[in-house]
Amino acid sequence: MQFSITFHTLLASMVVAVSVSPRINAAPTGHAADLTTLLARDNIARASNAALPNVPAPAPAPIRLPLTPILNENKVEEAFTAAIHIGGNPRPFNVIMDTGSHELWAISEKSTEIAGRNAIGAISSKATFKELAGTFGVDFDDGSDVEGKQVTDDLNIGGKILKAFKFGAATKIGDSLDPKSDGIWGFSKSIGSAVNGPTPLEALAAAKIIPAAMSGWKIGRASEGTASEVVLGGVNPALFDSASTVVVSNVDVSTPDDKDGWWRVPVTAFAVGATNTPLAKGPRIATLDTGTEGLIFPRADTALIRAQIPGSRELKDGTNQIPCNNQKNLVVTIGNKPWNILAKDLITAPVNDKKTPGLCFASFVADEDPDFDEWVLGIPFLKNVYHALDVTNDRISISKLK
Repeated sequence: MQFSITFHTLLASMVVAVSVSPRINAAPTGHAADLTTLLARDNIARASNAALPNVPAPAPAPIRLPLTPILNENKVEEAFTAAIHIGGNPRPFNVIMDTGSHELWAISEKSTEIAGRNAIGAISSKATFKELAGTFGVDFDDGSDVEGKQVTDDLNIGGKILKAFKFGAATKIGDSLDPKSDGIWGFSKSIGSAVNGPTPLEALAAAKIIPAAMSGWKIGRASEGTASEVVLGGVNPALFDSASTVVVSNVDVSTPDDKDGWWRVPVTAFAVGATNTPLAKGPRIATLDTGTEGLIFPRADTALIRAQIPGSRELKDGTNQIPCNNQKNLVVTIGNKPWNILAKDLITAPVNDKKTPGLCFASFVADEDPDFDEWVLGIPFLKNVYHALDVTNDRISISKLK
């Protein structure tokens, strides 16, 4: 989420049902395992439980949350929300599910910026809401920020109750929150949390409400009507090809004094269409972020892309325009396997300029910081894969979609 601001500035141009599915697979805890191993163990466990009497009770089931896209004016996904309940407030909170943030926060009843959205506080949740002495604040790359108080209240997530959970109640919101949402649920590791506590995912696992501190993500395309979901505590094997799965260690580029807890993968090769594109200074580190609506690269790397797409151009603000009929995919190599970002996911909206007919805004932009040397792979990349984030083992799994 810290990165998503670039697109609103540069391009200018749920209530959801929650269910637990018997097809969702729990993740093992305490040791590393890829998704293929996980599925095999699940089949063995089912056979063993059927044959032996007096077996221990099964592990808690993962929780599946459907995700609802927030669309911008061009009908392009800019974020995804899920519905949770907080305390005694009868209305659901539609929170942005953001792997680029570290904490849960919702709008406070004390805020003057509610604007019809849901809010939490002692009025709607008189019996369980508690305001703490501590404050919290989150700064975003566009200069906007969120400020408020640390609070506790009960969370209802997929029908499971997390008692007295600590999160943020925001009094100052500004432009940091989409008007269609009531808060943000962060899935980065809590080492960077502004509320000095675990994320909801970590707390659910610690309370043994879910099997493990893992989340499995399917990001769909609204234009095609494909569904999106996150599984808390496991993965959904019906959605991906387990034979294609790669598991990579999370890359930590933070310092002892500045731990951020984000999810990063090494990108060892890159291609535009069928043309391999060597990267100056070698491999890149890419952050996976469900809260970023595009792809963010260093300016030199966007130049490499445009060089392979005739007719494309860059504007002074870092946005890029490419032919609307471009058929070239971007291909990134992660875990020694190539992963496509389909050409259709590189287009956001036509350029409304008669002087440049046939051009569309691209979903990739150049970061404004000349020293920026990492990538952010947001929604356009994540639409093309199934990915799982394993907090316990600090690993990331990527698979091809079925």
